[in-house]
Amino acid sequence: MDSGDLADVVAEISTAVASAGFPDRAAWLDVRVQQLRSGDDQRRTAAAQEVRSVVHGMGGLLDIWYGSPEETQRIGILIDHMWTATRMDP
Repeated sequence: MDSGDLADVVAEISTAVASAGFPDRAAWLDVRVQQLRSGDDQRRTAAAQEVRSVVHGMGGLLDIWYGSPEETQRIGILIDHMWTATRMDP
């Protein structure tokens, strides 16, 4: 997945996060979308690392209820794609 595809996935997750009642978290994701779409490799890399950091943990993307089991499952799949795309190999 290239940074443009990753940006699309993060944008879709951001929309769901906003719809779930977390506009502040969605705004944070939107900034990372812009960074992922930038022409600067360092900004894209940093943004990818940052979005990976919000998947797990307290208050992470997996802790949000997205309104229905189907939507939660759909977002879970997107999060899995995002997680895989931002994997940092040692």
